[in-house]
Amino acid sequence: MWILIANLFIVQAISHKKYIYSSMFVVFVPIAISFLISANFETSHTQKFVVVQPNIDPYIEKFNGLSADQQLDQFIDCALFEIDSTTNYLVGPETALIEGIWESKIENATSIIKLKNLINQFPDLQILVGATTYKKYDSKLTNTARSFSNSNLFYDVFNSALYINKSGVEVYHKSKLVQGVEFMPFAKVLGKLKFLSIDLGGISGSLGTQEYRSVFTKDSTRLAPIVCYESIYGEYVSEFVRNGANILAIITNDGWWKDTPGYLQHLDYARLRAVETRRSIVRSANTGVSAFIDPLGNLTDQTKWNEQTVISREMAVVTGNTFYVQYGDYIGRLASFLSAFFICFLIANKRKK
Repeated sequence: MWILIANLFIVQAISHKKYIYSSMFVVFVPIAISFLISANFETSHTQKFVVVQPNIDPYIEKFNGLSADQQLDQFIDCALFEIDSTTNYLVGPETALIEGIWESKIENATSIIKLKNLINQFPDLQILVGATTYKKYDSKLTNTARSFSNSNLFYDVFNSALYINKSGVEVYHKSKLVQGVEFMPFAKVLGKLKFLSIDLGGISGSLGTQEYRSVFTKDSTRLAPIVCYESIYGEYVSEFVRNGANILAIITNDGWWKDTPGYLQHLDYARLRAVETRRSIVRSANTGVSAFIDPLGNLTDQTKWNEQTVISREMAVVTGNTFYVQYGDYIGRLASFLSAFFICFLIANKRKK
């Protein structure tokens, strides 16, 4: 909105010299306010994060080449280059664990046992990592539940974020799903067309979701688990902050795009989320770009595309809510209302003539 208004004033200044000072005011005052905000915002404390970028090809290796154990061992070996006694969090990408994990027996999963063994070496370590999880029901409790063959039992499949520490395992289910890949829109009407869903490897079809935006808590640090596609929705991410999150973690794959502008655009969306919420962001991507983003949207560290690496950094924990977090996409709503109003006005005016 600011850019549009500034351009209108500049065009008027070029046409009518009397608008020069108004144009300067519209352009430079918001910039000055931004500098004041960036110079005076305060952080609560810092936490040390280690982010792993495994660099496993999603088309060849992820679901058809390397085994679940091989991928997890590679992830842990990479993490050990940076983890030490001062590390608070280890973050891995979406679907880093490809072992199918039943949530009712989550503590017994081979992948969880291995990660728990890592935590035994560093007792204060918290691990956030992506996985495929399953939940079993005695009846069809959700629209996305699938039936077992030759059984009256049902189950849901989830693209999940797992939060693992010495106390146990917490689960968040990705709930903003990719249309045509992770869910079929209007399932009640189009449910029989699930076979048309695009299979990019791994989990596809209509996945399960959850209503509440979970926040994982350790002392005064409250971490939001944001899975891939969810990070492009500003209001959706702000729900985590309204639920108390004071630092954001984005776990994603991004290898599906290969070396195209897609993964870079996805990274820039994350920077917008940092600005909107005034929160630090830790981003782990399978093949790039993994990054640390400060609460002002600046990239403080970032990896390259198509490299196996690990990065580490102290990240600021920020409290307090921005205007955007409290009120959401008010500019978009206002623009939609005004657009509808002007369309109605034009139609009425034409009919009148």
